[in-house]
Amino acid sequence: MLEELLKSGSDLGGEQSRHVIFPKESLVGDGMMTALFMLDALKTRGGRFSEMSSGFVRYPQVLVNVHVREKKPFDDVDKIAAASREIEGQLEGAGRLLLRYSGTENLARVMIEGKDQTQIEEQAHHLAEVIRTSLG
Repeated sequence: MLEELLKSGSDLGGEQSRHVIFPKESLVGDGMMTALFMLDALKTRGGRFSEMSSGFVRYPQVLVNVHVREKKPFDDVDKIAAASREIEGQLEGAGRLLLRYSGTENLARVMIEGKDQTQIEEQAHHLAEVIRTSLG
């Protein structure tokens, strides 16, 4: 997440693990800092937290880890790149696919969010199998 935040110049990033990083303030995913920023936003904007979060829509999410022998760029492996494009097309802008390698293990991580739990589970396991046969 940190690498993508720095690359994109984003102001905020977070993960399911509840790590939230404000890269212009600190590169540490500190919970106390997150709470203080939320309180500051509430004070600055006024109103209630429930009003600030009223537009938030939570989609189901699935994460599948795949053991790999090597960490080639996914776009350099035709079958993986094609399967990823197909899934992104199926999501039709109502979800997302995040495909990345673990920074500490020989794992590829397939994370998909979307409206339909069954669909994203099938998509994630399909892409995991493509990665397994290509790089595992």
